[in-house]
Amino acid sequence: MIPGKKMDYDTYRTMLTAMQSNYYTSYDTSNIPLTYLNYHHPFFTDVFETEPKDILLPKTNAHYRITKNNRSSSQTLLGLSTQESFLETSRYKSGRIYLLAVSLNTFDSNYPKHAVFVPGFYKMLFYRENMHGDYQTLSVDKSINVSVEKQYQYEQYKVLQAETSKEFFPQIVRHDLGINISIDENFKDAGIYYIVTEKDTQDIVALNYSRKESDLRTYSIQELDSIIDKNKMDVNVLISKEKAFSEAIQEKNNGKSLWKTFIILALLFAGIEVLLLRFWRI
Repeated sequence: MIPGKKMDYDTYRTMLTAMQSNYYTSYDTSNIPLTYLNYHHPFFTDVFETEPKDILLPKTNAHYRITKNNRSSSQTLLGLSTQESFLETSRYKSGRIYLLAVSLNTFDSNYPKHAVFVPGFYKMLFYRENMHGDYQTLSVDKSINVSVEKQYQYEQYKVLQAETSKEFFPQIVRHDLGINISIDENFKDAGIYYIVTEKDTQDIVALNYSRKESDLRTYSIQELDSIIDKNKMDVNVLISKEKAFSEAIQEKNNGKSLWKTFIILALLFAGIEVLLLRFWRI
């Protein structure tokens, strides 16, 4: 939710309350800086390489105040010095709601020109809790993120492999957005895995082998010769540009066939003999 310069508070309140979210209450023209960034939240995963120290956050010239509803599960991602939310998120069914306290007009704040603007909007667009239909890569990804409803948060989870019907209980780390399932030695084979409880299937994940197996790059002839010499390997490199590769291998195994050469030479000598008998008079 990105508010504009004019807002129908009643309409926004009705809609957001129905989704058990906080809502906008009034427009404050005070000049208030941002002093809080919730870098521990998964929303900021991969945004900062290290914990930010003395980071210069945006500042506001005006903002919309957001109420605090006790029924809401909202979490502040960016906060003002007045303990109000500048950017907050809450959960609704299988998705999330994001409330921004300012419009994208640069008069309200310098947020649209600030360094945290781009990663913040990128995360809002592509940060998904519900991973249905998603895929991950064996030996590359270390965990599966599964979004679960709060009532299922502490259920016993097991993983079922679709192709073999193999079942096992994985290592689970619980967090406010759901659970993380470690991809350990149980996940050996590529395929479809169902993540289930006693009541329902919570997620379906496809695990694939690394695409490096499909890398079509090859060594050059010089690199191959260097490897063979270095390792003293009994290997021959065949270069066949004018004939089929199978023919080159057969020739290498059986030796070079010279019968065609002999036939040509026989015909050539026969022709020379005919010419000599006809024109060379003794």
